[in-house]
Amino acid sequence: MAAITSPQTALAKAAQRYDSLTSIAWRHFRKHRPAMLGVGVLSLLVLGAILVPVVTAYDPGKTHILDKYLPPSAEHWMGTDGLGRDLFVRSMDGGRTSLLVGLSAMVLAILIGTTIGAFAGFYGGLTDNALMRLADIMLTIPTLFLAIVLIQLLRAGVIPFLSAGIAPIVFVIAITSWMPTARLVRASYLSIKQKEFIEAARAAGAKNWRLIIRHILPNAISPIIVAATLRIGAAIITEAGLSFLGMGVQPPAATWGNMLKNAQSEIDYAPWTAIFPGLFIFFTVISVNYIGDGLRDALDPHHVE
Repeated sequence: MAAITSPQTALAKAAQRYDSLTSIAWRHFRKHRPAMLGVGVLSLLVLGAILVPVVTAYDPGKTHILDKYLPPSAEHWMGTDGLGRDLFVRSMDGGRTSLLVGLSAMVLAILIGTTIGAFAGFYGGLTDNALMRLADIMLTIPTLFLAIVLIQLLRAGVIPFLSAGIAPIVFVIAITSWMPTARLVRASYLSIKQKEFIEAARAAGAKNWRLIIRHILPNAISPIIVAATLRIGAAIITEAGLSFLGMGVQPPAATWGNMLKNAQSEIDYAPWTAIFPGLFIFFTVISVNYIGDGLRDALDPHHVE
């Protein structure tokens, strides 16, 4: 005689079989080996940047002239620079600033791009045309030239609270990199606002701001997450380029970019002063890009099971 299954048992079994979208995405992300490797490498770099300058016996800013240009050894894993500073500790200290700049610039660029793209895609018409022409104009201006001009203006005190520290660098990187995100978000909003559930919410009396934030944005979040991840690597490279030109974070504060700038005259007789900061930039950017690739695959709607 067949056993009778109670409704509670059937519901429990159904719950066990049910997979949320988050668990599906995580399962696909774990299968992306380069992305998982990127997570591991980036985690080590972040932990090193946070902990090493705090727990080490070496001060990243203290000079030791008698120890200058020491090659890598058991005592100084990556050697020392022209002022006798331990390069490993200084690289970790500089990595903290570089990663902070990259993360902050990414957040600001994504906020600007998402806001502009959402308004353009939702309202369309004249609003869409004006905002997208602004994005087109920004894309036609050489990014490096615009960044240098803006940094000089900010440091001259045009906007007082953006004149010192990493603030002008973060602002300039964000203001010159929001355009691709705006286009991506606009395309998502143009598509999603035509869906039946948006029409139903509108018929139920939902206001425009609620439609934009509560109903459309969560359904457009996947491409935004991917764009945000990739934007971190781009921001770190931009900061390194600006620092190499002397327009980035100013000494004595260390970043991977200004360490490379200082090493360009030393590379013939102390190549380690350039090799290691360059490797940190390389591993950080490639890790972030692999994570972005993994997220793109994991959040692909064709993977929904």
